[in-house]
Amino acid sequence: MSVLSGGERRRVELARVLFADADLLLLDEPTNHLDSDAKTWLMDFLRDYRGAVIVVSHDLGLLDTSITRVLHLDAGRLIEYRGTYSQYQQARRLEEKRLTSLAHRQEAEMIFTRVERMKSQRVVAPRRERKMKISFPEPPHSGRVVLGANGLAKGYGGPLVFRDVTFEVERHQRLLVMGLNGAGKTSLLRILAGQSEPNAGSFRLGHGVSLGYYAQEHEGIRAGVSVLAHMREQSDAEERMLRALLGMFGLSGDIARQDAGTLSGGEKTKLALAQLVAGRHNLLLLDEPTNNLDPPSRTGVARALAEWPGTMVIVSHDREFVASLRPGRVLFMPEGRVDYWEEDLLDVVSMA
Repeated sequence: MSVLSGGERRRVELARVLFADADLLLLDEPTNHLDSDAKTWLMDFLRDYRGAVIVVSHDLGLLDTSITRVLHLDAGRLIEYRGTYSQYQQARRLEEKRLTSLAHRQEAEMIFTRVERMKSQRVVAPRRERKMKISFPEPPHSGRVVLGANGLAKGYGGPLVFRDVTFEVERHQRLLVMGLNGAGKTSLLRILAGQSEPNAGSFRLGHGVSLGYYAQEHEGIRAGVSVLAHMREQSDAEERMLRALLGMFGLSGDIARQDAGTLSGGEKTKLALAQLVAGRHNLLLLDEPTNNLDPPSRTGVARALAEWPGTMVIVSHDREFVASLRPGRVLFMPEGRVDYWEEDLLDVVSMA
């Protein structure tokens, strides 16, 4: 299992669960790391499944295709909505308008009526989803050539996953790595991040390059180490500054002292991204950085990276995320061919 890609591991895990003939399936982000064909198959399977399914997911396609009820957790209360996710959003917007209007009306009535009695019956306006305002710091200056790879090859005891991969990335460029599950995208980024050795070939970082790596499996987030300690590994800034960075990603209050191993998948993603901000890098290797993020967080991260002038090498199945970044070039794996980005490629991003 350790030599499989994220998408291949997810397929094995799903096969073990889905074909166990269970009466109830509990699925936590089941579409993460899957290409579009695998996602489509899974959505069809769950839609027709005869047992019960409880799923936690930020995949809007899955939520509109395969579910019939939504349980919304708000201020410690579960509120049930019947229908798909889109129908839930519409119903929630109407409910927010109704409750907000009622809350405002009661505020006005309290001026003229018995205040204490009204307070006990008061309707509280629902909390709106908070928009994340994220920004990455200006990257330090680097040489013109930020990253160069020459003849890279990687295998795991059998046939090579890829061979003779050669490319350069210049300052401010955004290179998207595309390929089917198992084509070696994650293996390539792990080599460039210094976490894995190639079977052949070499790579070099340019002058003044500071590299930050986001790993899709959060290998850098360790149990037994606090959230704040993870941030201190990236920066010697004062604690209040590190807490402010965590707060920018919605990780505020006591969570800074929490064991990072107890974080949810989405919280680990936010911590790993906060570490990138704290590190003040000028080259980012991003391996599926929007997995596990809720829609507002995904939008905030995409907007921040789109505005950041540093250099990026990106692996992502997220069509909207890639569209917002507007990469300049594409590296097709496993063949190692480099070409210019074209908008038509957006149609196959989720497949690759």
